[in-house]
Amino acid sequence: MGQRYIDGGVRSMLNADLATGCDIVVVVSCFALEVVGKNADMATLNAALIGELGALRNAASTLAVIAPNEAFLTRGAAMLDSKSGYTQATQEAEDIRLTWNS
Repeated sequence: MGQRYIDGGVRSMLNADLATGCDIVVVVSCFALEVVGKNADMATLNAALIGELGALRNAASTLAVIAPNEAFLTRGAAMLDSKSGYTQATQEAEDIRLTWNS
């Protein structure tokens, strides 16, 4: 009682900029980072997130970004669809291993 909690997504949906200065960074996004359609709100949101990722790249961090892939998005998979998540995870695993061990 007496404590307040806030979802980290209120500050930023990625909070990737908080990893600036780290040597190796793996960013996981729960949504696509490209603008889909003509949704101005998503374009604005994604511009800020892409800016965070750009700052990490400019800081010479080794960076890997995981976001829902085209197959996941095309299927219209629910956020918690474990089969789609597992399929994408197995596809991304080698890249993440190489990034982490770089």
